[in-house]
Amino acid sequence: MTHYNIVIVGAGVTGLSTAMHLANMGCDRILVLAPEQIPTRSVQSAGVALAGWLDNYTRWHHSFGEQRAQRFWQTAILAFDLLKSFCHHHLIRWQQGHRYHLGLEPSQANELMDAAELLRRQGIASRFVPERKNQANVSTDGPFSWTYPYQLDTDSAANLDAVALLKKLKQMVGRQCHMVADRAKSVETREGRLEVRTDNASYSAELVVLASHHQISDLLPSLPEGSLVPYSDQWLEVGLAKPLPTPWQAGDYASFQFGHCWASLAAQDRLQLGGARFFRPMAGIGETIPYDSDKITGYLTDKWSEVLDISSPMRIHIRQALIGVRSCDEIPLIGPLPADSRILLASGFMGQGLSLGFWAGKCLAELIQNGICEELPREYWPERLRSLDQGKPK
Repeated sequence: MTHYNIVIVGAGVTGLSTAMHLANMGCDRILVLAPEQIPTRSVQSAGVALAGWLDNYTRWHHSFGEQRAQRFWQTAILAFDLLKSFCHHHLIRWQQGHRYHLGLEPSQANELMDAAELLRRQGIASRFVPERKNQANVSTDGPFSWTYPYQLDTDSAANLDAVALLKKLKQMVGRQCHMVADRAKSVETREGRLEVRTDNASYSAELVVLASHHQISDLLPSLPEGSLVPYSDQWLEVGLAKPLPTPWQAGDYASFQFGHCWASLAAQDRLQLGGARFFRPMAGIGETIPYDSDKITGYLTDKWSEVLDISSPMRIHIRQALIGVRSCDEIPLIGPLPADSRILLASGFMGQGLSLGFWAGKCLAELIQNGICEELPREYWPERLRSLDQGKPK
């Protein structure tokens, strides 16, 4: 049985980032397990990154209180900036733009106004633009002739080349670590050492990092039931007969229904649309097989044509169905297991795996190498899941 200091299960952005940061810190004998026939969640990404979370800030503020909401929002900004720096350094396409939260319903105006004010208190460039009653009074604040209210977060969105990002990470990790195309089947403790069994071999390790989001619950039967929940989702890329006018710029991101429907401008004549999970049974939560819904595709193209005032039909170039993973409390899981600190995991990024996964890899590497990561809120550690087992019958 071959022994490694660290075995990393998963070769998406999270796993590769962990391996890269560990190698850069001087760690050696690192094995990365990646089944070639199973696409990673990163490969299926639309290539969107946000300096914040998908949902409105007020929702985080209401759920977690001011201090925790600020910490959580700041981690998303740190992740965004870290990935931006990496992409710029390695000449990976990174188109940065603004983020627009649209209040299509008049009742949403107060919440958008509150969110902008709360973010400004943190020093984040955000402002609220109220409803305009007629087109004659529409200002040029935003890229659209909107009459409804919206919240504008400056330079808080980006559209990037996710495939090029993965390719670069694989090149860097491949030069410093051992990569094997194999699927992990179990993680066990034998004679004081961790053992990872795969389809074709077994490996012993001092530490194991689980970054294969769909496999974590299967590999860790001791993880409290319901800790990580799969859900089905989809996005599509469409071509436009006429480029969107300026000041619409590549990298701009807009959403309505509090982030549940979104659009990202990949180029002046190319849009990515996603969300609308409310058309799926139970919003897709619990589904494990990806499928593409014609109803959702039709809704997204029709609704965004209306919102963006696009008269010509959108030409669909890509339709991507996927399975995501979220934590039961909608906070990422990053850190060591309470029952065995030699096993670490990172998952539950709420649709923002490119930036948060890359940042989580850095955090895990620092935890492993230094025993501490000051950027990582303790609330993200898996130890909080112990409460799920409390009160269960023995």
